This record gives sequence, C-alpha cells and structure tokens, in this order.
Amino acid sequence: MVFEMVLQNIIFQYVNLISRSFKRSYLKWQKVVQTPHTLASYGYFQLLKVCLDNMKIEDSLCFNLKPLEGAISCGNLEMFEYLLDHYRVEQRLSIINISKTILFDLLAHAAKYGRIDIAMLLFKRFSEHRWIVRGALIKAPKSGDFKLFKFLLEQYDRHEKAPAYAKVFDSVAKYGRLEMLEWLFSQYPDGHNGSNMFVYAIENGHTHIVEYLLENHRYLFQPKKEHYLKAAASSKSIGALDLFIRLYRLGCQCSINVIDTAAASGNLEIIKWIHSNTTIPFHRSTMNTAGRLSQFEVLKWLHENRTEGCSENLIDLVVIKNDLQLIKYLHHNRSGSCTVKAMNRSLKLGHLQTAIWLYENRTERFTPGIIKKVVLNGELNSIRWLEENTEERCTDYSLEVSVKLGFLDVVKYLHERNGSNNRYSFSTKTMDLAIRGDYLNIVEWLNENRTECCSETAITDALQYCLDGSAVIRWLFVNQTKSTIPSTDVEKLVKFLITLNRHRNLHWLLENIDVSVEQLIQYQNSIGKGTSFESNEIIKYHIAKKI
Repeated sequence: MVFEMVLQNIIFQYVNLISRSFKRSYLKWQKVVQTPHTLASYGYFQLLKVCLDNMKIEDSLCFNLKPLEGAISCGNLEMFEYLLDHYRVEQRLSIINISKTILFDLLAHAAKYGRIDIAMLLFKRFSEHRWIVRGALIKAPKSGDFKLFKFLLEQYDRHEKAPAYAKVFDSVAKYGRLEMLEWLFSQYPDGHNGSNMFVYAIENGHTHIVEYLLENHRYLFQPKKEHYLKAAASSKSIGALDLFIRLYRLGCQCSINVIDTAAASGNLEIIKWIHSNTTIPFHRSTMNTAGRLSQFEVLKWLHENRTEGCSENLIDLVVIKNDLQLIKYLHHNRSGSCTVKAMNRSLKLGHLQTAIWLYENRTERFTPGIIKKVVLNGELNSIRWLEENTEERCTDYSLEVSVKLGFLDVVKYLHERNGSNNRYSFSTKTMDLAIRGDYLNIVEWLNENRTECCSETAITDALQYCLDGSAVIRWLFVNQTKSTIPSTDVEKLVKFLITLNRHRNLHWLLENIDVSVEQLIQYQNSIGKGTSFESNEIIKYHIAKKI
C-alpha cells in the first residue's frame, strides 16, 4: 500500500513535469489526494478511500456525482460500486428532496463511455426504479459500442410506454455509425418518422451516411428545404465543400440564409463557390454576419468581390468580439460610421485597447455616465482609464455595487482613492454586504485593511443568505467574536437551515452554540419523513456527541 502510493506520486510528478513543458494546466499532488473526483478519474482507488474516510462529517455527507462519473470514465466497476455504497444512493433516492435524475445521469455517462458493465449493474441494483432511458440511449452512439447500444434499446422498449426513435436515428447519424443505422432500419422500419438524419450526417461531415441514405432510403431526402445546404455550410469537417456541391447538384435549395450560415462558420470556399457558380443574390446581411462573428477573411473577401456592403453601424457589433484588426479595416475601407454604442460596449466589456483606439480615431465617444455600467461589469482597467482621461467619476454607489457583485480589485482601487473624507462611504455596511454576497476574499481584505468591521448581526445574516458550506460562515465563527446570535434567533435559524437542508451551515451553528440533547431531539422530530437527509444525519451526530 505504502509502496503503491509512493510509486503513484512519482508517476504523477513526471506527468506534471511533461504537462508543464507543454504549458498545460496541472494539479499538485497534495491537491489531487484531497479531490475525490480526480482520484476516481485516474483510478487511484485506495487513495480515494483514504480521502473519503478523512473527510469531516459535514463534507462526507455531501453527495458528489463527479467521483461516480470519474469511476465510469476510468472503467473501474469495483470503485463505482464502492462509491454507490459510500454515498448511500439507495437511501438518498427515497428522500423527497433528492433529485431523481442521479441514476439517469450515471446511466448517460456510462453510455457515453461505452461501459455496458456499469449500465447493467445500474439496472440490476436499482431494478425497482422508474427508469428514463432516452437520454442515455441518445448518447450511446458516441462510444460506438454496438452491444451497449442494443442493450439500452431493449431497456428503452421495456421502460418507455410510448417509445419514439427519431432522436435515436438522429444520434446514430450524428456520430456516423453506419452499422447501427442499418440495424435500426431493420428493427424499427418506421422509427425514423420525424428524424433529421440527413442534417446531422451533413453537419458532422459523415458523407458515408449521406450516401447510404441516398442509396437505400431516398424517399427521406427533401431537397426543396434549404436546411441540407445550411448544414453543409455550417460544417467544420474536411470535405464540406465537396459535400455542399454534391447536395446542390442534387437539387437542394440554396438562399441567402445558406450564404449567411457559411459566413458565420467562416466557410469562405463555399461562399466563393456560390459566387462563381450560381446566380443566387447576396445581401449585406452576409458581411454583417461575418463582422459580428469576427470572420475577418470572409468580410475582407466580400468587401473586395461583392457590392452589397454592410450596415452603416457594423462597428457597433464588431466591438463585442474585440477584433481590433477588423474594426480598423472597416474604419479605413467602409464609408459607414459607428455610434456611441461601440465605445460603450468596449468599455463595459473591458476591451480597453479597442476603446482607446475608438477614442483617439473616431468622434462618437461614449454616453455620459457610462462609468456606472462599467462598474457593474467590474472592469477595473476601464474604470481607471475613464477616471484618468475623462470627467467620469466613481461614487459611493460604485463601492456598494462592487462589493455586492464581488469585485475585490475595484474595492481595493476605491480604497486607495477614498481619502480622509471617506469619499466612497466605507462603513460596517460594506463588510455586511460582502458577507451577504458570500465573498470571503472581500471580507478578509476588509478585515485586514479597514477598521469598520461588520455589524453584530453578521453571523445571523450569513446563515440566512450564504450558500451551504460557505467559507464566510466558518470564517465569521472563528474571527468575529463580537458578532453574536441572539438566543431568540437560534431556533428559527436551526429550523430554517433544516428546511433548506443546509447541513454544513447547520453543523457549524451547532458547533458554536449551546444546545441541549432534548432540544436536538426536538429538532430531529421536526424533520419531516423523507426530507433533509444530510441535516438529519448532522443532528444525529450532535446528539451522539452529547450522550
């Protein structure tokens, strides 16, 4: 066991070294051994057991789907069964407020990774469960596992009162599974009704599926609809142009919608082919689409080879993608202009280089008061530039909004400029807002750099407003002894946390107040049958501690 852990650590260090050399993201080993879903995903079964056993009571009760999905993706059936037992899935499924999609999500994950053993285990272990198989069945073709695909179809037919197969046909076409498609037609000859197999096959570049359908099921081909050529125009696959030409020559309808779709996807070769080989009229919407989606080469070619042009204020849309090269091209080559929307959007989105270029090269400027909207997006660089180069100024509203939305860098900036007259009105309300917003980084920074602290009701507020497991609540119990919970509020808070099943917050509350066994039993009895599984376990834990 010890040797295995050492060996795994050494292997992990070498993998990290390789990842760093390719500038990929990586985790430190100390972090890995504390992260159940990472351990499960890489098959560290023994380390996973140690990790789960060492968890605190409030964390160990939390159901986590990711480790189960990790066990599926790494292909470890034993680990998967262990996790089902660890998370007491059967017991959780009997609880009213537990999501009934847990098993459906696991089955879909098994289908995606071609794990028929796990799919069979789920149906056997949860045989009384009311299964919805459709989602998993539609994902199954991705794995290419024909045996799993057939198994899930059997389960679908068994559990579904009115099975429909159109989406199954579509999925098989989407992933290019010819053998599955042939089998589907043989087993469900009318199951394709309502399907869009041609579209899915075309979009994903599966020419062999298109040819099979044309040869064997030509009656499904509907050339009068333009969605076939739109699918080809949007395809990123190799051979998209050849497939587009083949479909066009088969009589598929082509229109400006198809051309715009090609522009949106950057399929310039298709646009060139339509231009040279058809008389289909273009429209300025094509250049608008290319500009809006930052397809520079398409826009440039359209400008040089077509006469339709674009909308007068296209730059207003182009700034959203922050493509300064394209903005400059439009500025120098198109007679149209932009409006104040262009600079407004650049500033709000933090595209400062673009905003400065517009400010220096155009005359439209921005809307007065724009700094309020920039603050709402927390774009510090834009805020700083506006204050240094224009008459726009932050106010106490800027501080309030920045704290409410969690923009610590903006809070720091305002603190630096606050001055002795408290220009932005820092107060106990400032930390209270950060507490209610569950922003531990702001709370800690204010505690270290300001003197106002928080109000006496901060912990009570945090228990009401913060999410379960909030680090802010834990921090308050440790660091803010002046903030207390009135005895009259304790019972209300406990019942409130039980009702919402915020069991981790409940645990920290019970750890820090004096409550009798009798009172705990009363709380336990107040929990409705089949609800608040984790909260019930927490109260059991605290009763056991006191007995």
